[in-house]
Formats: sequence, C-alpha cells, structure tokens
Amino acid sequence: MFSFIIFVLSGVAIVFLIVAKTWELRKHKSVWVLRMIGRADEHIREYSHSSIHKYSLYKEKSEIFIKKQLPLQAKNTVNKAEAMIRDKFEKYVGNIRNTKFLSSRNKEGISEFFKNMDDLKEETEEAIKDMDEANKNTLEGEDKKG
Repeated sequence: MFSFIIFVLSGVAIVFLIVAKTWELRKHKSVWVLRMIGRADEHIREYSHSSIHKYSLYKEKSEIFIKKQLPLQAKNTVNKAEAMIRDKFEKYVGNIRNTKFLSSRNKEGISEFFKNMDDLKEETEEAIKDMDEANKNTLEGEDKKG
C-alpha cells in the first residue's frame, strides 16, 4: 500500500511539473516551483564540485601519508623500541661482549673437544691405514690360494 501511495504522489508531481513548464512557456513568466528547482540545481552543482575537489585533495594527502610518512614513522618507532630494549637489557644483564663470562669454564678459551680433535684425527688415520693393510693382506692371501 505504501509503495502505491509513493507511486501516485510521484505521478502527481510529474504532472504538476509538466503543467508548470507549459505555463512558463505560454506566459513567458517563470513559476516559483521551477525557480526553486533551478536554484537548488545551482547549489547542488556547487556542492558537487567542492566535494570532488576535497575528495581529490584528501586522496592525494592520504596517499602521501600512507606511502611515505607511515613507513618512516613505523621505522622510527621500531628503532626507538629496539634502542630502549637494548638499554634495558644492558642495564639488567650488562654488556657481555668481549668478556670472559662466555668462556669461564675453560681458562684457555678452547674447549676440550677441540683440543682433542688433533689426537682424534691421528687415531682415525692410523685406524684407516691398519684397515687398508689388513685388506691388502687378505686380497694377497686370496690371490695365492686361487
């Protein structure tokens, strides 16, 4: 029912505008309804132009902010946070770079494993030589039998 009423009212408005326009053309005088529509059209056009101008201006500003300013601010914030964390860490733990704290278990700074690597290498080479000699002896013994 509501949509039917809207339909009838819009039909009446269209008929009224047509009658007003024919009246204006015959009498050569403007009707106040058409003057109001003309003035509103001018105001709407001005508002449309100003809103398009503002849109383009703010679009450009926001693009510059997002592409240039935001990454710079983010990088600055991360650097400040990193420096603050480093300061707090050094305050509570201390600077352990180039200290004997890391190698306090071994007075010489080299672990026992690395000290014994040379001995282990010599033992491995001797074992390989012994295995090669044993393989040669078994091959020679098989050749004599065969």
